[in-house]
Amino acid sequence: MTEQSSGQGGNLLSRRNLLRTSSGALAGAMTGMIAGSAANAMASSSQDSPTQTETPAIKWDFEVDVVVCGSGAAGSSAALFARKAGAQVMLIEKSSAWGGTTSKSGFHIWIPNNHELKKSGVDDDKVGCLKYMAQYSYPQLFDPSDKSLGIPQNNFDLLEAFYDHASTTVEKIMEWDVCQFRTAKLGLAQQPGPDYFEHSPYNKVPEGRGLEPVDPDGNYWVGSHVVEQFKKTLESLNVDIRMRHRAQKLHLNSEQQVIGLQVSDKSGKILNIKTHRGVVFATGCYSHNRQLIEQFQMMPIAGSCAVPTNEGDFISIAADVDAQLGNMSGAWRAQVILEQTIAYKSVFSAVFWPTGDSMLVVNKYGVRCVNEKRNYNDRTLALFGYDANRCE
Repeated sequence: MTEQSSGQGGNLLSRRNLLRTSSGALAGAMTGMIAGSAANAMASSSQDSPTQTETPAIKWDFEVDVVVCGSGAAGSSAALFARKAGAQVMLIEKSSAWGGTTSKSGFHIWIPNNHELKKSGVDDDKVGCLKYMAQYSYPQLFDPSDKSLGIPQNNFDLLEAFYDHASTTVEKIMEWDVCQFRTAKLGLAQQPGPDYFEHSPYNKVPEGRGLEPVDPDGNYWVGSHVVEQFKKTLESLNVDIRMRHRAQKLHLNSEQQVIGLQVSDKSGKILNIKTHRGVVFATGCYSHNRQLIEQFQMMPIAGSCAVPTNEGDFISIAADVDAQLGNMSGAWRAQVILEQTIAYKSVFSAVFWPTGDSMLVVNKYGVRCVNEKRNYNDRTLALFGYDANRCE
């Protein structure tokens, strides 16, 4: 998200406040849903002066408080929380189809200390949960004895913000009748699914943090239902939604504060949108940009479940304003069927679990290479084991 001061004191919808309300739950949602490469980046101004020095040459076509790029779960909820905070919001979507990769997802989200756990009397201790998240996310850095658990302070702060605000974010989405959430249940037995790293000594809540959306009658909703419900809610709140509009670049003033966004519409016409309170990017991954895949992913990527419009637009936009990029080699991975990657640009679904208890996963030499019951991300990472003797 990018921001500059609005000069309105306490009414400023700041990057910190929006992070506290909207990003917590949706960060969990997106990591749980997207089987593809993800880039995390942020462009922000460092000053909160009410004085703005604009470039007079810019001809503004629209003027709003907040522009949100992307209509998936992250973008839709960012637009929702900004609108509920009183901001005038425009949401732009590059595709002609609403909802991004969220619309293809099963929409299970991972929310610590959630309302269902509290209702059941489960104590999801903050210290233990932070250690679990740090160990699983940063195994090469994790130090349980260190104040920030061995990871950079900014990364620790993000984990802490997620723990502190994700559950209340979901509760607000429920309160506003977008959809309801219950404990996610898997399989015919409909039992709560185990956590991704349930056997970690720091994971004191091995099941119950996963949530799934349901309709008012208690029926499970997949991602396509959720994003449509978000769209109806945003339309009812008079959020200006513009499809087939693609972000091009950010406009800065002489103090390097973001003051607007340049986009192109479906006809290719360039439009300039002036913003008083910020620009939020929720534009997905870069798994359909072969150049970026080859540049940032050292492991072979056969295909992706992400929608074809996930081409990493934000990476070049952020680089143009000297934003710091992070986690460029990261991804939330899943195994896919090779024949499907050949037939379809966007694979319908990944192999989230191998079918049948008797299935074995072997490498090209016929040697069993992974615990088939591990989660899809960890199974996929295990397939990239490097053989120093064969250099393969």
